Amino acid sequence: MAYATLNDVLRRYTPLVSMLGTGSLQITSEDISSVYIADAEGIINLYLGSRYVTPLASDPAITDLCSDIAIYRVLADKAPRIPDFMQARYTNATSILSMIRDGQMTLGTNSGQQV
Repeated sequence: MAYATLNDVLRRYTPLVSMLGTGSLQITSEDISSVYIADAEGIINLYLGSRYVTPLASDPAITDLCSDIAIYRVLADKAPRIPDFMQARYTNATSILSMIRDGQMTLGTNSGQQV
């Protein structure tokens, strides 16, 4: 089960919509769906795999974290610079994942079974 969809990512950072298929950035919706979201899911699984059975069940918080990580990775690969607020969202996402991994926060009971 995917943690986020293309639409989730585009809703979190609407400028990506205007970047798709245009200009020198060469971002495609297929790249976002098949590469960047998959990479973000892998990062989440690496963070949480020692505490939860992955892949996780659907959870709105994980969808947001996955979307922010995917957007950050798109911008890191394709954009001339990463906006400060997007850097902050990425840092926040990895901090939250660390807190979940370390037991300072927990996922909802339907989101994942603890190891």
